[in-house]
Amino acid sequence: MRLFPFHSPWPGAEGCRDRGSSTKAYSSSTMQIFDGFDTAKSSRLAYTLPTSYSKGDTHTETRSDMPVKSVVLILLLISAANSQNGAADPVYQNWDPPNCGTFRTGKIYGVVKDQIETPLENAKVVVFDDVSRKVLWRTATDQAGRFSISHVWPGRLRIVFYSPGFRTEDWVVTMMGKDGAFRPKAIPVVLPLPVGDTVAICRPDYSR
Repeated sequence: MRLFPFHSPWPGAEGCRDRGSSTKAYSSSTMQIFDGFDTAKSSRLAYTLPTSYSKGDTHTETRSDMPVKSVVLILLLISAANSQNGAADPVYQNWDPPNCGTFRTGKIYGVVKDQIETPLENAKVVVFDDVSRKVLWRTATDQAGRFSISHVWPGRLRIVFYSPGFRTEDWVVTMMGKDGAFRPKAIPVVLPLPVGDTVAICRPDYSR
């Protein structure tokens, strides 16, 4: 790559530039860097230089690299923001053994706790159709670990509960019987720690 000398409008600044690139001119007195292509502007574009640079040193940076760096920085910021907002919604799961029955209630509500009865705030609650596995509703627990959904769906539902640091739990729920809605009954959700092996058993709260 050939470099061509240029004259800086600022005293004490020397440097060079190449064709098609953005070349920086360095000042030994101020240890600042100035854009060689913006010498006509009245304001200086100053950047901090490492102390190892000296008068007459040059650094060439292709302008086409600058948008790429900006895009990468934006993607990193978005990723960091998403991680602060918590993990994504849990997916459908069914850990019940066959022919376990269902939890019957006329309203979906209850409290999510850990194994020592501490309410879990902001635990995710996702309602799925248990046949199509389609998401029907999303919500989260409040500061007291409570959740409540006023909507009523026919058929079998699968409700998945998730909180970071705990094992994901699922309950099968039926809201409508032959004679109409069932009596409202709270779902006692307990999220265990993700340690040890699990054994699938039918929940005692289920009815056939």
